[in-house]
Amino acid sequence: MIRVEEARQLLLTIVRSMPAEVVSLRNAIGRVLAADIRAPLPMPLFDQSAVDGYVLSSRRLPDGSYRVVGMIRAGDIPPKTIQSGQAYRIFTGAAVPQRAYGVVMQEHVQCTGVRLDVPADRIVQGSHIRKKGGHFKKGAVVLQRSALLNAAAIGLLASLGKQTVRVYRKPVIGLLVTGSELRKAGTVLREGEIYESNSSTLIAALESCGYSVKQLAFARDRMAEVERQAKRLMKVCDVVLFSGGISVGDFDFVLPVLGRLGVKQLFYKVAQKPGKPLYAGSLGRKIVFALPGNPASALVCLYEYVLPTLDGMQMKPHRGLVQVRLPLASELSLKADRDQFLRARVVHGHVEVFTAQDSDNLRSFAESNALVFVPAGVSRLSAGEQVIVHLLPQQEIVASNS
Repeated sequence: MIRVEEARQLLLTIVRSMPAEVVSLRNAIGRVLAADIRAPLPMPLFDQSAVDGYVLSSRRLPDGSYRVVGMIRAGDIPPKTIQSGQAYRIFTGAAVPQRAYGVVMQEHVQCTGVRLDVPADRIVQGSHIRKKGGHFKKGAVVLQRSALLNAAAIGLLASLGKQTVRVYRKPVIGLLVTGSELRKAGTVLREGEIYESNSSTLIAALESCGYSVKQLAFARDRMAEVERQAKRLMKVCDVVLFSGGISVGDFDFVLPVLGRLGVKQLFYKVAQKPGKPLYAGSLGRKIVFALPGNPASALVCLYEYVLPTLDGMQMKPHRGLVQVRLPLASELSLKADRDQFLRARVVHGHVEVFTAQDSDNLRSFAESNALVFVPAGVSRLSAGEQVIVHLLPQQEIVASNS
């Protein structure tokens, strides 16, 4: 049995980046660039006005005023040059004529007919002009490989005329849920049976992190059935998750099936609570996780091990849950024999740990927005003491009042 940090380090040794693919910008949000993006043109494309106002020549008329000789709107072709004493009405984003001295905001001038009076302190060379190539030159790297494409990045690519982008392909994920006692919702339960919930839990968790299960299968606790479904998933998936059947009971067949299929074990059992019977292995470039059957244990293992692995295969700059340090809202006593992931809620800048931490209990998990990591050997934490907090995805964090 190994510690949490050792398990994480071992996983890094088998993570390989996915091949690249080309997708439309419309489908690129949340994806990771597989190549640097170089600007095919400068930005801005031309000298342009940053405000609504008047573009001025370098010299005024003898009476100190300017003569307004035209209007330049965004999208207009501007005059090639601006003559001494001239001014043009201009709007934000419009191209500035050559030899323009500066732009003055409309609220700082007085215009009567074609006469424009401008206070001397508002006549500043280069004022309110966005210079061609001021943001970046043609050929400059504007987004680096492994950049995560957020809304602003998508907009930047669109402003460069891009319609498609080269990104890392998302892993194809398969999920095999085992257990003879499991029944689908809507069926009538007999004694000893329960409704199957792990598939819904794990699929929802993956989707909240930007991934999806492409192959879903179920198997009763029978060796041949587990092996048949596992073989099918191994053929078509990059990552295969097993739910349940990983302990050492007489009807836990996942471990022997993985051995028969040639999966190379990376580790089995982690000194943590919950989620001790966690398995990780590989078959070529394929990665296999066998998660505990208890729902809270399975969810912790997915967030803490599966998610960082998937992010690594995507070459994401940040992998797994966001980690912060926050003070405890109240004193905490616990067993110190294993690393622990405690369901908790961040409220007003403090973290409150739930009392219900049973591995089969999703109720407290449903109300959690974070996991508190407490390393083995720590049995007591005081109120206000800083702890490591992993923020769960797409959860409301109650903001601090400060």
